[in-house]
Amino acid sequence: MLAYNLNDLSNVKPLVDICEKYKPYFNVDIIHGHYVVDGCSYLGICSMCPNIVSIVPVLPEIIDEGTRTKYFQFNQEIMKLGRESHESNWAEKVMSLRSV
Repeated sequence: MLAYNLNDLSNVKPLVDICEKYKPYFNVDIIHGHYVVDGCSYLGICSMCPNIVSIVPVLPEIIDEGTRTKYFQFNQEIMKLGRESHESNWAEKVMSLRSV
């Protein structure tokens, strides 16, 4: 399970794009509280903004080496996306403080 900050709608599309990329290998659930949404559902994920959500890949019962490799690649892409989102939000906050 990975945590991801959906602080605004601009973070939704990159997340959906990654989930769609890995759809042939496994499903991805996005969870906030007791709500669970398919990772490929743009509108469903939009409804969870602004919150920190959990990203849960739902792996098949039998995992081959290809699926395992895709699972690790998925985790790396999500972690990279989270870092990029955090860095861009931090940069925006710094720029807004400079304009005050």
